[in-house]
Amino acid sequence: MAAKIAIVPEPARLVAMCDEARVIGEAVARNPENDNLRARLAGLLIELDEFDRVIDLLGGVAPSRLASSEWLKLAKAAFSRRRPGDLELAEAAAAHALESADSEPVVALALSELAKADFRRELREQGVDRLEQALELDPACRLAFKRLSRELLRRGDCARALEVAEGIWSRGLHHTRALAVRTIALARLGRIEEARVCSGIDSNVTQCQLPAPPGWADLASFNRRLADELLQNPGLRFDRYGVASQNTFRVDTPQMVNAPAVSALIAMLAERVSDHVSSMGDYPDLWREARPERAQLQSWSVHAQPDGYEEWHIHPHGWMSGGYYVDVPTDVVRGSDERGCIAFGLPGSSASADVCTAFGTRVLRPQPGSLVLFPSQLHHRTFAHQSSGRRICLAFDIVPH
Repeated sequence: MAAKIAIVPEPARLVAMCDEARVIGEAVARNPENDNLRARLAGLLIELDEFDRVIDLLGGVAPSRLASSEWLKLAKAAFSRRRPGDLELAEAAAAHALESADSEPVVALALSELAKADFRRELREQGVDRLEQALELDPACRLAFKRLSRELLRRGDCARALEVAEGIWSRGLHHTRALAVRTIALARLGRIEEARVCSGIDSNVTQCQLPAPPGWADLASFNRRLADELLQNPGLRFDRYGVASQNTFRVDTPQMVNAPAVSALIAMLAERVSDHVSSMGDYPDLWREARPERAQLQSWSVHAQPDGYEEWHIHPHGWMSGGYYVDVPTDVVRGSDERGCIAFGLPGSSASADVCTAFGTRVLRPQPGSLVLFPSQLHHRTFAHQSSGRRICLAFDIVPH
């Protein structure tokens, strides 16, 4: 039996992100010359999808006062807003970030953002050159790897995408996206069995039923309290930008100091995941070789309406990911079709229908109190439940530290 991972839950927040942004916004209004407050506010506003406010905040500051990190935030906000003139604004901000960068990792990020502008202008060769330069300067730049590998797969150059992914891995940079790209490239090259092993779809996906945490009378009453805390979270919002969730409400920071049920669940999940990892066998795959010694459990919550679902995605920051089902419509629990279920496989946007069929799909049916664990590199999606009631899941990543 392997040693347990030391998993530490992320700290509970005193206030929701939206309330913190409001308080810091008031402080910035009173202290407009405070660069630290401004930078903190810009970061919060990016997380809250308030791109107009980011652009107004940073666009009104003398260029000489903006740090390269702020130029990168301005570029991200302009890319995300996508109004007329925003591409030019994003490109200019990325150029300023490159000019003011004081380290190779920041240079790599700035080049990655300039490459994004190149791709939007269909200057694809120039974009690839920038991304290769970025990875040469900083092989750990995940943004550069993401954009370069995506472009190589788009072109059908799967051999090169596989070479880049394996080169990253051989350097000891064991991040999730490298395994995800390796899986897709292998599948598209016809190496289906190797792709399945790399993904972990057969050996590293598990589902179990959890009891109520210590101190709670039964699972049903615990889940009711848990649902109430999540639904009352002031950070609850609909359709966050840039995530896989569609037609859903989300809570990005569910663990609050005034949410005892959430805290109890997260403490139990950290212990259960650590026990599960220590009990795994020595199946020879790259994912298990990359098992961290220490990690943080980072969580969020997804509340699917009848037509809500998750598009195909991976969890790029985690090593292992999971979901605890707080509430599931009765029609889903008793159903026999895919409605409301979670599926693992390959996305049609990255591989042909024939390749996706050859790779296969694994579908799991949730029920209240069930826990699903899977490798963070494994593509997955959910299906709209199309029934009355709600489907509430507390999702999480085990993020190496």
